[in-house]
This record gives sequence, structure tokens and C-alpha cells, in this order.
Amino acid sequence: MSNAELQSIADVGKEVLQMLPHKAGACAHLTACWVTIVRERLQLPVKQMVGHLTVNGTLVFGRPKEKLQVPLAGSVENWDGHSWLTYEEYIGDISIFRTAYSSVSPLLLKEVILQHFGEGRGLLLARMSDCQQTGISYLPMRELADSEIEGLKLGTRRFFQVLGK
Repeated sequence: MSNAELQSIADVGKEVLQMLPHKAGACAHLTACWVTIVRERLQLPVKQMVGHLTVNGTLVFGRPKEKLQVPLAGSVENWDGHSWLTYEEYIGDISIFRTAYSSVSPLLLKEVILQHFGEGRGLLLARMSDCQQTGISYLPMRELADSEIEGLKLGTRRFFQVLGK
């Protein structure tokens, strides 16, 4: 992947963050918007993954594997997994900092994010191996289908309204 591609993916992610309100726990919706725009505008074959997020070996977000096999639609109200963008060996996490900086963040996540990244960050775009060096591990269970990504993107407005935009 070229530096220009990385920068373009990051720039699109920043646009998505500027468009949508600051809410913790919005990984699936934010990532769906990010993936859609990157695919349409940059023509890059990025993927949206769902799975578990661990910090220093402790499960922070996720449920047993069978729970993540249920197709996601416009709503993720009863879902406790994590979602992120992948492109080649890179992980793109558009929601991790918003969640970590929030009052509802798991303490371990907040501590590791502040220790390794500090405050005021927008999104994470790094090699999976670099993430693991900070103690943050992404454990993919499956790639979302295009229909799930579209459903999440379309459900984004409702999701943020329910959360009290």
C-alpha cells in the first residue's frame, strides 16, 4: 500500500468523523460509512470486519463466536462485538478513540489508549502488528457482506437519533 493510499483512507475517515456526532459504541455504523466512501471514492477494496477487541489479552468488546454470525442490519442494539476496516495488512478503527475517551469506556481500554496515543486522536490506521505491540488485538470473526454494510450505512441516521444526537 502506498503512503498516498493510506493518507486518502485516513482523510475519508476524518470526513466521516466530522459528519457524525461523537458517540461511544458506534463502531459498526461509523465503519460502514467509512468503508462505503472509500470504496466509492477511492476504488480501494477495503473490507469491514466484525469480531473481538482485546487489550492486553482481556476481552473488551465481543461475544461468543456464534453471536457474531448473526447478520447485521440497520441496527446493532443487541450486539457487543467490534467492527473495523481492513486493507491489506492495515487495520482502520474509526471508533476506538471516541469510545476510549468517553465516560462509558472500559477502564483498561482507556488506560492503554492514553498511554500509547494520548488524548485528542481521531482514528487508528496502522499495521495489525503495530496495534499488537500496544496490547490492542483485533480478532476477526467474519467479513460483513455488502448488504450488511449498506444496511448499517442506511441505519446510521436512526442510530444516532436513538442515542440522542
